[in-house]
Amino acid sequence: MCGYFRRDVTEMRCWFALRNQVRDAGLRAAAEARQLHYRMQLQRGRLAAANHRKHLQQLCQAIDGELASVRNRLPAATYKSLRKSLRRHYKQADAAAMLALRNQLPCL
Repeated sequence: MCGYFRRDVTEMRCWFALRNQVRDAGLRAAAEARQLHYRMQLQRGRLAAANHRKHLQQLCQAIDGELASVRNRLPAATYKSLRKSLRRHYKQADAAAMLALRNQLPCL
């Protein structure tokens, strides 16, 4: 009993307890930083996907407007097939195919 309450042993226990508290605080801070980084990555991905969808929609609307402006110069079957392929490329989120389709349109 006397050995447990000796001054040097008590100081050692306090020192070990403080060391453990500092270590635990560092581990907790590192875990919180990792979690914050993960959440920011997730949010950044969501914003990039939303931005991509928005730009695809704008591109589709622009090409659709150009297609409507040359409608009377195209046969009905060609117009329908171009419009159908535009919708298909939009649903597939294929911007390169949408731009290639735009290049198929006759000049204004």
